[in-house]
Amino acid sequence: MANPTGGVWITGYYDVGIALFDQTDGITKQYMHEWSHVYTNEGNYTQSKIFDRDGYIWMATTDGLFRLNPATGEDEHIQLGEGREYIRASDVAQDKNGDIWVTTDGAGLVKLSYNSLTNTYLKKFYTNKDGLTENELVSLAIANDYIWVFSTQNINRFDIKTETAISFPGLIQIPNLNYNISSSYIWNDRLVVSSNRGLFIIEHEKLAQSNFEPTISISTSKTPDNNLIHLGNNGPSVIEDGDIEFKVASLDYTAPDNNKFLYRLRNHNEEWQPVYRNLVSYGHLPPGDYVFEVIGTNADGVWISEPAQYEFTVSRPMRDYVIGVLIILLATFFLLYLMQRKQQITDLHSQIRIDSLTRLPNRMGFNEQLRSSLKIENSIFALAVLDFDGFKDINDIYGHSIGDKFLQEVGNRLRDSIKGRDYIARLSGDEFVLILYHFINEDNLFNIVNRIREVLSRTYELDDILLKSSVSIGIAIYPKDGITRQELFSHADTAMYQAKKLGKNLIYFFNDELRLQLERKIAIKANLEKALERNEFELYYQPKVNPTSMTIVGCEALIRWNHPEQGLVPPDQFI
Repeated sequence: MANPTGGVWITGYYDVGIALFDQTDGITKQYMHEWSHVYTNEGNYTQSKIFDRDGYIWMATTDGLFRLNPATGEDEHIQLGEGREYIRASDVAQDKNGDIWVTTDGAGLVKLSYNSLTNTYLKKFYTNKDGLTENELVSLAIANDYIWVFSTQNINRFDIKTETAISFPGLIQIPNLNYNISSSYIWNDRLVVSSNRGLFIIEHEKLAQSNFEPTISISTSKTPDNNLIHLGNNGPSVIEDGDIEFKVASLDYTAPDNNKFLYRLRNHNEEWQPVYRNLVSYGHLPPGDYVFEVIGTNADGVWISEPAQYEFTVSRPMRDYVIGVLIILLATFFLLYLMQRKQQITDLHSQIRIDSLTRLPNRMGFNEQLRSSLKIENSIFALAVLDFDGFKDINDIYGHSIGDKFLQEVGNRLRDSIKGRDYIARLSGDEFVLILYHFINEDNLFNIVNRIREVLSRTYELDDILLKSSVSIGIAIYPKDGITRQELFSHADTAMYQAKKLGKNLIYFFNDELRLQLERKIAIKANLEKALERNEFELYYQPKVNPTSMTIVGCEALIRWNHPEQGLVPPDQFI
C-alpha cells in the first residue's frame, strides 16, 4: 500500500508485522513485529489494508481488524466474532460518512461506526438474513450509497441507507468461477473484480436485478402405473392410488441452475417447502382432495408471486390403505428399534470415553489421544496438567451441587479457550489436562497457557453465588521432557505440584531441577523396599524430662536410616 509521503507499507507473517519500505533507505518504520504483540504472537497475516480519512491504517487480518497510527506505532485490535475469537476479515473500506466496512469469513458484512463519547467503535453485522447470499465473503467496493459485496461465487449490492441487499446470481455465467479475496474496487465509475477466470469490469450503475417473470410450469406427473402425463397446469382429476410424483420447470433459461422453487400440498401440508432437483413426490396419501402449488424465481432470485396449480383427488381401496398402514407400523417399529440400538451404542461410547458431568473426554479418551499423538513422527506438543486451588473448600462450603456447576463452567471456558487440534479432558475431581499443538516456542506456549489461566481465574456466578478460584498448571513438552505416556504425564504432574508448592495460581515448566528431585524420590522409594531386609534402619530413643523434678518421665522413639552409600538419610526425605 502506497504511503502518502513516499514509500510503501508492507505486511507479512510472524516477525514482519507492518513496515514502511523506501526504495532508497530500506525499512524506515516497523510495528507489530515483536513476539509479545498479539498480531505476531497469534501468527496473523493481512488480507487488505487502507488509509482512512484521518491518516490511520486499517488492516483486515485473520483475527479481525487492527487500527494503526503510522506516526506513533500505537494500535488497537478489534475482533469481529461477537464472543467468538479468530473471525477472519477479508477486505476493508471506508464510506463517505467515515464508517468502516469489513467483509468476513463467517460473520457476514460488518459496519464500524466511531462513538466519540466512549472513544470506541460500534459494530453492526449484516448477514444472509439481510439479503446477502451467504456469510462467507471475500471482497467489497464502495460506490456512493452502495457497497458491492462479493462471496466466492456471487455478487451482492448492499444499500447503505436501507441496510438491505440484493444479489445477481444470473449476471455472470462461467463454470467454476471463484472471485479472489480483496480484489474488487471502483475504477472510472466501473466495478472491477478479479477471479480465477480473469478480470471483470462491470458498469455497475447500469446493473439492475432482473424483473422478468417467467412462467412456472408443472411439466409432468407420474403415478405407480408409470403413465407419464404432460400437464401444463391441467391433468387428471382422480388417481386411484396415493402415490404421485411431479416435475416442475421455469421458462427462464438464462441460468437454469439458479432457478429456485417452493411447493406445498394444500389439505396435506400448508407450509412452503424447497424443491430439490425439480422433483416432488408423495407416497401413501390418504383419500381426499388436494391442490399442489409451486412458485419459483427467475435467474436473479426474484420470486414470481403467481403459483402454478394442479388439483387432484386420491381414491384408494380400503385394503391398500390397511396394507399401507401395516407397512408404516412395521417400518416405524423397525426404525424405533434401530434408533434405540444406536442410542444404546452412543450412550455406551459416552459412558466409556466422555465425562458425564462436563461432557469433556475423560481419562480413557485422554489416554487414547495421547497415544495417538506420540505415534506421529517429528511431532512436538505440550501436555499441561491443571488443578484448581481450593476446590475442596467450594464443595465443603457450598455443597457438591455448586461444585458440579463450577466444574461444568470450567469445561465451557476451556472449550472456548482452545482452537484447532488442541485437546482438553477431565481426569477426575478438579484435575483437567490440555494437549496443545499450536505454539511456536516456550514463550509463546506460556502466553497461550497464561491466557487460559486468566480465563479460568475470572469470577464464577453460580446460582447467584460469586466464586473466585485460581488454578495451578504444570507443563511438560514432548519429546524434550518425556517420550512415553507415563513419563510425560508424570513430569507435567510433578511440575503442577511444584507450582502449588511455590504459592499456587502459577504456571511451572518441568525442568532439570525437578527431574533430579523426581529421580532421587524414585531411588529412595526403591531402596526403602530393601532397607528393612538389610537392617539399615536404626532406632534411637530421646528421653522426655520433667523440668521441675529433673526426672525422666518417658521417651520418644525416632527412626533413622543408615544408607550404605548415602550415609544417614534424614527422616523428612523418606517418611
